[in-house]
Amino acid sequence: MCWLLLCPGRGLGAQVAELVNSLYMVDGLADYYASVSGSEVDTLWFSDPRYEAMEAAGVVTSGRRLLGFGWAWSTSERGQGYLRLIVEPRLPRSEALMVASQLLGWARWVLIYWEEAVGVVELRLGPHYGYMHRLLGELLGQDLLLEDNGYLMVYTSQNPPEPPRPHIEFRLREANPHHDRSDLRSLVEVFNNAFSVYPDFMEWSLEAAANYYKTLYMSKTKKPFVLLAYTSIGEAIGFVEAYLHKSLSGHSVGYVSLLAVKQRYQHKGLGAFLLAKAVEGLLNMGAKLVYLDAMPGPHQLYEKLGFQIVKTYVKARLPLDALPGDLEAIHELHQPTECLAEKD
Repeated sequence: MCWLLLCPGRGLGAQVAELVNSLYMVDGLADYYASVSGSEVDTLWFSDPRYEAMEAAGVVTSGRRLLGFGWAWSTSERGQGYLRLIVEPRLPRSEALMVASQLLGWARWVLIYWEEAVGVVELRLGPHYGYMHRLLGELLGQDLLLEDNGYLMVYTSQNPPEPPRPHIEFRLREANPHHDRSDLRSLVEVFNNAFSVYPDFMEWSLEAAANYYKTLYMSKTKKPFVLLAYTSIGEAIGFVEAYLHKSLSGHSVGYVSLLAVKQRYQHKGLGAFLLAKAVEGLLNMGAKLVYLDAMPGPHQLYEKLGFQIVKTYVKARLPLDALPGDLEAIHELHQPTECLAEKD
């Protein structure tokens, strides 16, 4: 017997992490991504100020074993909902389809009754022909109209790229956002300016950023650094964040986790310069390869610097009423104030 668990919070981190790591393995991502820990999920996801308990749900057994997890949210652009699911890949197919169906039904309810989103939902499917793509395609019983949602890109040369000098005067130094509040504010300012053009953008707060960098810099398995570009008058205009870690398969790899340039300073070569410096730093630290996650559009810059696409992440846009689920039954059983997960 499976149950829909509303408002999951701290305490489920270890089980959510296990689901994520299992999907990394079956989708062929173990040579790149680091193992996600339960404490990271509890700290970076469930404790993030942007996390809304009503935007997440899990499917559990009577013994509270987590079989699937979902996020459903909308942004200031009303009429557009977003959905991401993860389902235990070791389940028998019939059980996996049942879990996914329960989560889709819950998501439809949340996006209508809670998020007030109407019209279209963007379903994040993970890697093209990966486990969740195939599972949800089978469940929805239709040929999903796919769009690229991002790319896993890898740099395998042991020589760093050599981009042309940027067409802008700036200075570069290593930042320490964990201990320096001024550096932290600079990174948040650049991040929010750079990414606010995207429709699913969610503003990064100082509190969320401080929590993130505390976790990153105190990690026993990651060796991070941040390079900050600024003008002669001290204005922060761009930064790159990267760290060395062990992949799930045990390789020493480098990950460029964030690259951001303020909008007015883009298309001047600064992003390429920062990325090249990050790759150089990671190679000097002993990385056997360097990888990053890229959005459509910016990925063309990374290709020019020698990165190659090894995985394509896809999404599908569906009418909200295409998701399965008895809305009235769900609404009667689970009111918005009902939160069943244990919280600290």
